[in-house]
Amino acid sequence: MSKINIDRIVKDIKSRTTSLTPIIEAVCNSIDAIEAERVDGIIDIIVKRSAQQLLKLDSSCSLTDIVSIDIVDNGIGFTEENKDSFDTYRSGFKIKKGGKGFGRFMYLKYFNHVAVESVYSENGNYKKRSFTFGHADEIIENEKVENIEFTDNIHTGTILHLTLIKDCDLDKGLDVIARKLAERLLVFFVTGGKYTPKITIKEEDGSNQIVLNDYIGPDSNIQQIGIDKTLVLRGKENDWNFTVKVYKIYYSAITNKICLTANMREVIDSALHNFVPEFKETLFELTDNGIQKNYMVKAYVQGDYLDTNVTTERDGFIFGKEDDIYSDLSEKQILREVAVIVKEYFQDDIDQRFIDKKRR
Repeated sequence: MSKINIDRIVKDIKSRTTSLTPIIEAVCNSIDAIEAERVDGIIDIIVKRSAQQLLKLDSSCSLTDIVSIDIVDNGIGFTEENKDSFDTYRSGFKIKKGGKGFGRFMYLKYFNHVAVESVYSENGNYKKRSFTFGHADEIIENEKVENIEFTDNIHTGTILHLTLIKDCDLDKGLDVIARKLAERLLVFFVTGGKYTPKITIKEEDGSNQIVLNDYIGPDSNIQQIGIDKTLVLRGKENDWNFTVKVYKIYYSAITNKICLTANMREVIDSALHNFVPEFKETLFELTDNGIQKNYMVKAYVQGDYLDTNVTTERDGFIFGKEDDIYSDLSEKQILREVAVIVKEYFQDDIDQRFIDKKRR
């Protein structure tokens, strides 16, 4: 293939991303690698710190910085077809799943060294492929492929080594990282397919395991309000269908938001109070014991218009933010109409708040 300047591509990435972005990208790739009907899909996020923890991970232990992360899955592995696609800049191999062929460069933006170890099956035989990510003009370097002797315990899968983080802005506590990942991956959990892989984050020694799936559900800290709503917006040339899913996320201090997604990934969000001022206040409910439970509202928006107009870096959309003559729909148009739907869910509460203010 033609040579490319990888370091230059990485340096030119100006998107609004964080050290969490490559982890999310890696998990999404692992999800893609696990077959949709597979009931035993597993993804492990293994955290490695700058020094060995001498004490148990509790409130008395001061955690050290995270320096490296492994993402382990039991997907189909780096088959020859997958490898060829990976070795092609801006490959269209996974375009039906929203693949941009660009996510691999996010790894290099935040980690100094990236390597892959993968077991796959070919014509009934098992093989192991390993390689490192290039920094110069080759995407794949140091590739090795070897045959593996079959055993009862052998299975396909991939380990992605993200090593030596550059500028760590990750929280030290796994519980905080797990909550953020669960929120960012929520759009997959609710629409990803019939079977959801079990996604776990844990320390290098296997301790402090947290299952992200446990954060989501009727009795969990992330709960859907009502049912999915269909929103139809008329553009200048076409009518566009959107799906709106509204969630309560308990014990979160984050501003109530509308989140526009594309290809089951969060892209941009906007504060709900920009459109409904009442959402600027802290939302809460009282338990049967009279305990106040604070929560934030997050509305996820999906649709073909968003999927087809997302930028390469998935940090924005190519249509305008404000209404203009060039875009069929603008970002503001979509957000404004979604805010109306969200307000309907909380209309009784908003009316009561208005009455209380009037009395005061």
